[in-house]
Amino acid sequence: MDKLNYDIKDLIERYYECETTEDEENVLREYFRGDVEKEFEYLKPQFAYLDSESANYTPLDDSFDDYVILSINNYESSQKLKKMSRKGIYYAAAASVVALFGIFYLMFRNDGSYKTDDYTATVDAFILISEKMDLATAEVQKLESFKTSNEEFDPFELLEQYGEKIINK
Repeated sequence: MDKLNYDIKDLIERYYECETTEDEENVLREYFRGDVEKEFEYLKPQFAYLDSESANYTPLDDSFDDYVILSINNYESSQKLKKMSRKGIYYAAAASVVALFGIFYLMFRNDGSYKTDDYTATVDAFILISEKMDLATAEVQKLESFKTSNEEFDPFELLEQYGEKIINK
């Protein structure tokens, strides 16, 4: 075995142990661009792929950091919204109970009789409750759409993609 093969074999071993310098990796890339010995032929496609990917590599800039920070902040704010929406449901339930007690109080006074004015007041109360429930339903739908869009977005997937590009550099 001549010296070139020994050096290339040694470089390949060190390359897979992550012990090569950038200059040594460039020597390997140059070697695999040309004619290679038969024993190293199986590695040629790998180095060709690394060359093609390094040509497509674009270094990360400050906008990537801003994007990651924004994603983290959005995630934290969505957690706050979930807590607030739970409180909203409890408040809506409490308001409904109070409204029902109010309606029954208006309908049946101490004497137990039913009044016509009470009927009108009850209808008005139901209309008011209906309007408020429609508003609450719309807000809950907004929260649900925000939740589903948050579940579809995975900031860690983007981090993996950019991390692979950095590693393959």
